[in-house]
Amino acid sequence: ARRLRDEPVVFFDVGALYGYFSLVVKSLYRQSTALAFEVNPESYKALRNNVAANTHLGRPAVFCCNLGLSDQTHLAHQASLQGFRLDEDTAGGQTIVDLMRLDDFSRITSFVPDLMKIDVEGYQSRILPGAMDTIAAAKPTILMEFDEPHILERFGKTNADVVRPLFDLGYSMLWTSDHR
Repeated sequence: ARRLRDEPVVFFDVGALYGYFSLVVKSLYRQSTALAFEVNPESYKALRNNVAANTHLGRPAVFCCNLGLSDQTHLAHQASLQGFRLDEDTAGGQTIVDLMRLDDFSRITSFVPDLMKIDVEGYQSRILPGAMDTIAAAKPTILMEFDEPHILERFGKTNADVVRPLFDLGYSMLWTSDHR
């Protein structure tokens, strides 16, 4: 495993919202490459503004991607966005979004994460299946939010279902119950 404090990293901030974690990582690892993924157009605008305001971190401090990661790649896809919740299965959704498998993104761009933060309100159940080739090859450190069971029910999954493929790859888990 890589020692993150000793070398530059490629950081994927999945569900970046306003970019807090991307900017923290960039502050700690100045030579790192940070990519912030945010599918919500309104949050994406705030993300870009926050990154632009942090000129002391260099240009570009964070590469902002108005892109949702999922288990399938669908560009210009109709979806429903309500607050932080994406529903890509909604027929006739009011928002057009780009969705991409992380495996496809990494293959196309050659960016492979050393460190990933995933905070996507249950959507990790869709993201991880589309990322397993990259995760298996790169073995990034993953910081992932677990959600209440009712949040994952809409995906037909449990937290155990979501992390089982990671355990199959040899990952172990450190758990904290109060991240605030």
